[in-house]
Amino acid sequence: MKKNIIYLIVITAIFIGLTKLITLNTNYKESRSLTIESESPVTALSFFNKKSISASEFMELKALEEAFVVIDVRSPEEHKQSSIKGAILIPLSTLESRLDELDTEAYYVVHCRSGTRSARAQSILEEHGFAFVLNLEGDILAIETR
Repeated sequence: MKKNIIYLIVITAIFIGLTKLITLNTNYKESRSLTIESESPVTALSFFNKKSISASEFMELKALEEAFVVIDVRSPEEHKQSSIKGAILIPLSTLESRLDELDTEAYYVVHCRSGTRSARAQSILEEHGFAFVLNLEGDILAIETR
């Protein structure tokens, strides 16, 4: 009987020890993966995993100095009044007829005055196989203009 109690105590102690060891190991792995994720650099691709981008996110993306194209889908008159440096003008009304000028593998940020036309432009580009298209939210006046 004493032997059985001793075996039971030993087995319980081993079980408790293994449970704690597994918990410690799991916690270490989780904390290490969080550290690894936070150490990974921010790239343009990290922005292009969503549908839209705010003015402040746009400025962060621009600061990365990675290649992406800004497409202004407003009218030529609106573009003359204010525009984002380096943006190419392709009015929404001409976008579908000018798709052959664009590379389907490139990264694009489309913008207009309020976001309605650029959302439509984003849909058109995505329908034609463009995988990396962001809609710039809000007023372009929040962004550095020429």
